[in-house]
Amino acid sequence: CPPPSFVKELRKKNFVNSWRELRSLSHRHLGVSILFADLIGFAEFSSAVHPGRAMEYLSDLFLVFDSLCDEWDVYKVETVGDQYVAAVGVVTGKINTEVLSLASRGDRTVESVNGAGEDEVR
Repeated sequence: CPPPSFVKELRKKNFVNSWRELRSLSHRHLGVSILFADLIGFAEFSSAVHPGRAMEYLSDLFLVFDSLCDEWDVYKVETVGDQYVAAVGVVTGKINTEVLSLASRGDRTVESVNGAGEDEVR
């Protein structure tokens, strides 16, 4: 349940009139997993290269992540700086245990980005 103060604010602004109405707006998702991927060492890397090159590297890398999301039916939530946030089971409602296993180990992601930006890191 949301905190009472939250519901009170929604009522004041005429968004909802009752708990029942508030519950009808929410959805329950079972089997949802969220991935927060942070690039270790990116701050040091980005300070050692031209800012445009750092952005190009992130763009190329996140395009690889985006294609993996498309391939495995994973929902990309957002990117925040050098962090990539994705979720499985939210949009489709499907629980794909193979995706969860791969994401938790990072096998496919590492395989897909192996060598990306290698010249810039050296």
